[in-house]
This record gives sequence, C-alpha cells and structure tokens, in this order.
Amino acid sequence: MAKKSNKEMWFQIGRWSYVGGLVIALLAALFGLSSSWIPVILFVLGIVVGFLNISAKEEEIFLIAAIAFLVSMVSVSSVLQLISKVAGISASLMTFIGVILGYLVVFATGATIVVSIKALYKVSKDM
Repeated sequence: MAKKSNKEMWFQIGRWSYVGGLVIALLAALFGLSSSWIPVILFVLGIVVGFLNISAKEEEIFLIAAIAFLVSMVSVSSVLQLISKVAGISASLMTFIGVILGYLVVFATGATIVVSIKALYKVSKDM
C-alpha cells in the first residue's frame, strides 16, 4: 500500500477535526456533559480547522459566514425563549438546542480567530 502524502495526512487531520468538533458538541449537549474541558477541546479543534481546512481562496466567504453565525448567536437565547413560549415547545428542548449552539460558537470562534489572523497578515503583507 502506498504511503499517504504529507498533504493528504494534514487534509485528513483537518477533516476529522471538523467532524470531531461537531460530534463532540452534539454529544456533550445530548448527554448533558458540563466538563470545563469540552469548550477547550472544541476551541482547539476549531483552531486546527482554521489552519488546515480554510484555504486562502476560501477565507473571505468563511469570514463572512462566521461573522453572520457568531453575530446571530448573540440573540439566540431570546429567540429560543420566544419560540418556546409561542410554539409551546418544551423549555428543555430549547435549552438543549441552546447548548449545542453555544458549543458550536466556541468551535467556530477558534477557526474564525485563525482565519482572521491569516487574512490580516496577508493584507498587511501586501501593503
């Protein structure tokens, strides 16, 4: 069997970091895990994703999407409470969704910081 190239190895690490971050966020919320290590792990995985998964060509669209996601998460708590009251949906379900989204914010923040710094460096280098 042929050896995987170094580039392929890093691609796989980035891919599994992304999948791992999503799975950890979902499982931690699903099972009500509240360890202080979960946000740390998600943040580190987000950093890995930012370094390995987002190419220079994808930076702009990623940052726009990340900003939209992170800004919209500021109001998510209020929206979930309103949905719970108006639609009569269980408050525990809304809490579960809020926890998942909170973990995803931590995950996305790690990636966003890395890609932002890469973009700022690129812009300052071109000046």
